[in-house]
Amino acid sequence: MSYPLTKRQAEIYEYIRKCFDNRYSPTLQEIADKFNFSNHSTAQYFVNILIKKKWLNRKKYSQIDYL
Repeated sequence: MSYPLTKRQAEIYEYIRKCFDNRYSPTLQEIADKFNFSNHSTAQYFVNILIKKKWLNRKKYSQIDYL
């Protein structure tokens, strides 16, 4: 079961999903740049939330995948 997302979390999830649909995994810096975060640690924060809420899955060697 996936937990509900906030508007911002949903926007970030959609961006990551679209990248995956194009067979491309965005870096944390690319996510940060896309959403005007001051650094990549904010992007990491949101990715961790998406993983915790079961919208993303962390694979071996830190690669992520959407569910």
